[in-house]
Amino acid sequence: MEAEKNAIDELNYIKKIIEDSRRIVADNGMGYIVWGVLVTIGMVLGYIKYSMNLAFDYIWAWAIIIALGWLFSFIAYYRKKPAEVSTFAGRIIGRLWFSFGVSMTVLGFGGYFSHAISGEYISAVIALVLGAAYYISSILYDWNWFKAIGVLWWAGGFTLLFVNDVKQFLIMAGLMIFGQIVPGIILYVKYKKQFSQAK
Repeated sequence: MEAEKNAIDELNYIKKIIEDSRRIVADNGMGYIVWGVLVTIGMVLGYIKYSMNLAFDYIWAWAIIIALGWLFSFIAYYRKKPAEVSTFAGRIIGRLWFSFGVSMTVLGFGGYFSHAISGEYISAVIALVLGAAYYISSILYDWNWFKAIGVLWWAGGFTLLFVNDVKQFLIMAGLMIFGQIVPGIILYVKYKKQFSQAK
């Protein structure tokens, strides 16, 4: 009985910490925007390459794009303001997206080079992973619209499993715009509004 009471107290304490830390938006949205723009560029390049039968090794274009994304992420992390990283929710969100980012990078490149995942299905796999990342993030941000973004990514991933031609690049580019860049812009606006009110 005592152990059960202690467990409930600890859960309530954790819940209070998360609720308190939600009051500060833990992300300025730039990571969402930058990664969204970079991946959209990659998708447009893929569409151009395969629709026009251009002769360049597409995987190396992705290597540059993903390297630029990670470079931005590390620089942004080390330049964050103390208020952005000091909250419990902020730290969890940071770890969450870092872990999902590593997973997507490994799935993309590891799956391609090992032939474990056909190149035609990598976008579908990435979309499904992003669905999980957004859905979990919705709990930490306490925003139901982030759940909707997660569902959008799951629906997009399911659709991409059945699209095996150049249209998959346009579908993924559209998902990036509406499911990554737009949420990033909304986060950025919230962040600016919050910190302008704090001054």
